[in-house]
Amino acid sequence: MKTNKKLHSIALASAALILFLILVSSTASAATEQSASPAAPYAYTANWASDTVSVIDTATNKVTATVKVGKDPCGIDVAFIGGKTVLPVAAFSASPTSGKAPLKITFTDKSTGTPTSWSWSFGDKSTSTAQNPTHTYSKAGKYTVILTVKNAAGSNTVTKSNYIVVTVPKPPVAGFSATPISGKAPLSVKFADKSTNTPISWSWNFGDKATSTAQNPTHKYTKAGKYTVTLTVKNAAGSNTAKKTSYIIVK
Repeated sequence: MKTNKKLHSIALASAALILFLILVSSTASAATEQSASPAAPYAYTANWASDTVSVIDTATNKVTATVKVGKDPCGIDVAFIGGKTVLPVAAFSASPTSGKAPLKITFTDKSTGTPTSWSWSFGDKSTSTAQNPTHTYSKAGKYTVILTVKNAAGSNTVTKSNYIVVTVPKPPVAGFSATPISGKAPLSVKFADKSTNTPISWSWNFGDKATSTAQNPTHKYTKAGKYTVTLTVKNAAGSNTAKKTSYIIVK
């Protein structure tokens, strides 16, 4: 007889708890509808001394409600994930945003609202669906970048006009100096590159069949004579040559 009463009490308590969970779930969903953000997870704690169950908001660790459910209450942990998904808001950054071609850029998604897909347009007819893509611009120009993000609630687009600025290096202009430019053999001469527009390679001809690819070479002349020195410099945009006739005089 006592067992039947206990089972009856547990059944009533379980029914009350189920009703309570439905009510709390509805309340959480309603709150979510109003705030347009997912409800926080809740924990349900049994209070044996008072025959109640308390609902605790785990985000704040505070009791939000306590319901009397009869003898022998049970407690469970529940996470409500219902409610409307937040509309995403597109945002991004890039590094670097300017430089000389070819310019490799890393784009970083900064969108909020938990997007599930990304659609990039880099402004040079190239696209990507990666979240954080890398793209290389090969030509000079100002490029407008567009990012569209989507989730179950909808989509959002951000456009940054002329965001990426790519320049092409100018052809170099060769120039150099030397010291000393005259003296007795053997004569050690230091050559200094004076070229502009950022050359990346150097080719020297010292006039005595000797050469060098150093930027600032030193060369020793062992025989008397007048020597013509030539320097050719290059970069991605082209090349240029400077020539100084009878520049080095060795006696």
